[in-house]
Amino acid sequence: MFVLVQAAITETVSIVKRIYELNGQKISKDAVMSLEAKPDSKSGLSYVAIANGAANFYKHRFEWQKDWLGGAPKQQKDTINLVRSVGMGPERDLADNLLSALNAITKTSGGNLHDLADLVVGQWRARLAPRLRGQFDLPQYNKCGS
Repeated sequence: MFVLVQAAITETVSIVKRIYELNGQKISKDAVMSLEAKPDSKSGLSYVAIANGAANFYKHRFEWQKDWLGGAPKQQKDTINLVRSVGMGPERDLADNLLSALNAITKTSGGNLHDLADLVVGQWRARLAPRLRGQFDLPQYNKCGS
């Protein structure tokens, strides 16, 4: 599920970065993932960053040192630091690690997978749209025939 959510995050980041570029500005991926994104009260990370980190963990965990230490590249270290901050660790199994990320986002002991995509992407996009329209004087999107 996190990898599917990451696909929507990546799409959103690309669109926002393009809007900035068309207006002569630059913005980093991390900055986009913080714009209008709700933070986890415990770690301070945005739900978007947590979901993105959990997806990267799932996809790349076999490339990591067994103890998650060692001479990892910067991007790998950043992901490891992020997932550790929400309770994930090398001593835990895959399900427990992903549940830690889910719990950081949904704030429930059992987690609610159904709400994950809406909490991370749906609500984030709904907050981003008016901000970008106001910031860049973009027109309101209307569905066909409206």
